[in-house]
Amino acid sequence: MRRIVALTLSFLTLMLGACGGNEATDTPRIVLLPEVLLFNSVPLNGQDVLELRIENEGAGVLRISDVVVEANTDFVILDPVASREFTVEPGETAFLAFYYTPTAPEETTGRVVLTTNDPQDPQASVEIRTPTPQPSPAVIPAILDFGVVGVNTTGNIPTRIRNVGLSPLIICDIQVTGNPEIRSNLETAVADQSSDIGLVVVDIFNSPTGAGVNEFEFEITYTPLAPGDDAAVLILEYDTLGDVTNACEDGNTLQQNYDINASAGTPLLEAFPCPLDFNVRPIDVTTAEVVTLTNRGAIPMEIFDIRLDQARTAPEYEIATLPEFPVALSTDASTAFELSFRPSGETVFSGVYQVEHTDSTGDRTTTECSLFGTGGVNDCAIADPVGWILTDPEGRRGRDIDWALPLQVLVLDGSASFDPSGDQIVEYIWEIVEAPDRAINGVRAFSGDPENPALAEYFLPLAGRYRICLSVVDDTGLECLDTQECVTVVAIPEEAIAIELTWDNPTDPDQSDDEGSDVDLHFVKMPAPWFDPVYDAYYANESPIWNPENPSLDIDDTDGVGPETVQLDNPDDCQWYAVGGHYFREQWGTAWPNVRIFINGRLVDEIVNQPLFSTDDFWDIARIHWPTGTVYRVNDLIEGFDSSRGLAPRITDEMLNSGLCSDF
Repeated sequence: MRRIVALTLSFLTLMLGACGGNEATDTPRIVLLPEVLLFNSVPLNGQDVLELRIENEGAGVLRISDVVVEANTDFVILDPVASREFTVEPGETAFLAFYYTPTAPEETTGRVVLTTNDPQDPQASVEIRTPTPQPSPAVIPAILDFGVVGVNTTGNIPTRIRNVGLSPLIICDIQVTGNPEIRSNLETAVADQSSDIGLVVVDIFNSPTGAGVNEFEFEITYTPLAPGDDAAVLILEYDTLGDVTNACEDGNTLQQNYDINASAGTPLLEAFPCPLDFNVRPIDVTTAEVVTLTNRGAIPMEIFDIRLDQARTAPEYEIATLPEFPVALSTDASTAFELSFRPSGETVFSGVYQVEHTDSTGDRTTTECSLFGTGGVNDCAIADPVGWILTDPEGRRGRDIDWALPLQVLVLDGSASFDPSGDQIVEYIWEIVEAPDRAINGVRAFSGDPENPALAEYFLPLAGRYRICLSVVDDTGLECLDTQECVTVVAIPEEAIAIELTWDNPTDPDQSDDEGSDVDLHFVKMPAPWFDPVYDAYYANESPIWNPENPSLDIDDTDGVGPETVQLDNPDDCQWYAVGGHYFREQWGTAWPNVRIFINGRLVDEIVNQPLFSTDDFWDIARIHWPTGTVYRVNDLIEGFDSSRGLAPRITDEMLNSGLCSDF
């Protein structure tokens, strides 16, 4: 597009005119083309540019002394660098550019007026016309295809309707019809998202007006009962004007149908994710997603090709990486490839990727999956954390980790975070928003790569649920908490018996530092005494061999709050075990210990807040019987305990009257 530069009268022409030209007969004649400035339809905050051609068909110099846009909106403006005063020589042409940038769903009418020295047209003008604002529904995903779903299993397609038009999208009726095995939750979704006029109103994308929701969301499900191909239709009827005052009147509605396809059988190839939704991604920024292909069939399969269907795929999608073909996959084996998405504008882009592979008969077949994504503007950096357990031999990663054990190290990775505006992420902020009581240690730099700011680690000191959230800051200093994302971990002991001891010193000004009181956990095989050099597992006897049992003190905390943990994986049948706590060193006054006892990963008792006042106070806590896993509380405080006396855990009345088997 040419940028307009106002034409000026040449010095030579001025000189000739000054030397005797007849201005009465040398009159200019202005011609404006086109006769109407008819702009194209663009999204809100988008832009269209048109040129106005100014020709001088007269014999005199055409002088333009002013250019004015007279319109009912300010959506059309003259190019800011263009001059409103210029001249056009006879037989010459000048150009002016006008920009149309709508910021609201309103039609622009008016004209452009040029003040001239043409005696026949001193106020030359052209009409301005812009498209009538209308709604435009976009169904996401654009291709409603379940692929192959196993018989008597359920597939689902999370579906959204977005308005990419210029006025509110009023849904008058929406339903799924056809095969009864293809259903939807539309009735509930309409009830949950209906507007005050009793209809679903989908607002204009990226420009909320308060008319309704920004997207209408629902789910289509498919539960086949027998093998074969199935189909249904999503019927959408909407108001073409988008005027909530007379919504869905006769003659104002339009119906659009969207085919829903599905196949039932024994699926061999599982593609994940399928469909692949990139969601809203920044314009002109490349985002990559990994697609995993897994053979879920009972026989080996081969993959021969992975490609994009060019006829149905926007050029914004590309395959970034591929495996080497052919790929042989045994049952439950996987391979992967990478797809990239680089949106070129603020709209919805769709596509299809295809995988050519063998089916259950050994013949070649093709599996298809939909692609969709949207270009958008988002000034907030987006946090995208993932976590994994450092010692996990399977290397599993995720945001919801249920395979962790207490005392393991959780690695946190925010390297997939990005800034839609293209700014650089300079800070990763990890926040512990949920943790078991007294799990006070913090997130620290990852020991495997301490210079990488996107990586961190957290020691899981106790059994229970942890939730650690990430927010990121770009190089402009912007931090958006509404883009914060979290990693959730549930740590469960795997041993038959696991005991945790923590304590609180309220007068300790900093219980997380290297200075504090020391409470020791004791675990005794009865009838041996406390502090027995063989049959008491504690800090001086961390891994005793009891024949057949092999308990272990896995952590000994000497400077405050704990935890201290003892675990036993092979308890002996008909055996009683005693649990105790010893105030080894009082430094900050009274200590308030808590003990949690887990049997086969389940918390069966938590004994809290028995005060220990001074050094050598001893807390006789509980008895545990095996194989029943029964726990009896003792909860006796022995002040000034003398470890040299060989005092044994007493046999309680509950133990004697329990009727449980015993070796003594």
